[in-house]
Amino acid sequence: DGASFVTHREVHSYLSDYTREFNLSQFIHFNCEVTQVKILDEHEEWSKINVTWTDEGQQLEETFDMVCVCNGHYFVPVRMSGIDFKSFSGKVIHAIEYDDPTSFAGRNVLCIGARASGTDLAREISMHANKVYLSDSTCPPLLVNEKPKSLGNVTLVPRTVGVEASSIQFAGDSEACIVEDIDTIVVCTGYDYDFPFINEKSNLGNSWSCVAGER
Repeated sequence: DGASFVTHREVHSYLSDYTREFNLSQFIHFNCEVTQVKILDEHEEWSKINVTWTDEGQQLEETFDMVCVCNGHYFVPVRMSGIDFKSFSGKVIHAIEYDDPTSFAGRNVLCIGARASGTDLAREISMHANKVYLSDSTCPPLLVNEKPKSLGNVTLVPRTVGVEASSIQFAGDSEACIVEDIDTIVVCTGYDYDFPFINEKSNLGNSWSCVAGER
């Protein structure tokens, strides 16, 4: 439909349709875990590459001419620093645990993080939840007597700066910066890069510039 932003469901649908259209499933081994990637001769410009993986509990190994690492970085969640969620009396999950928006029916939900996953989840959850607060770190702190902007049942609030048992505090001096009706928090702070199959045994030398755990 020409939309500039596509949801995660639309991306999944596109990939599934593409696979069916070109009959690619026959070439794909699903539910496999790559455990090691190793350059066989680090002195060669185009060395063969040995890959070890598990498939249904069986360890397999094969040598390839080229390996494309396309696992993305949507697996190891970034944990918020400076915020302690232990005292919160409600439910706290990371976006990676999100699955069904109907499970938020009737709830008052805070989505922390207003990038791709945060805005996408806030939009879907708002169709079922009572209220949704979207906390955006780039949103200016609320001034005295200033009210946050709302669209439907979604309210845009500044950075989350404090979490108590029954209240959440956002940046600013307004009374509206303290909200006491939130019962569910969805942390949408993104993910860290993680390539456990590329390590000191991979023989990559100085050619590997990505540091695991950095964003």
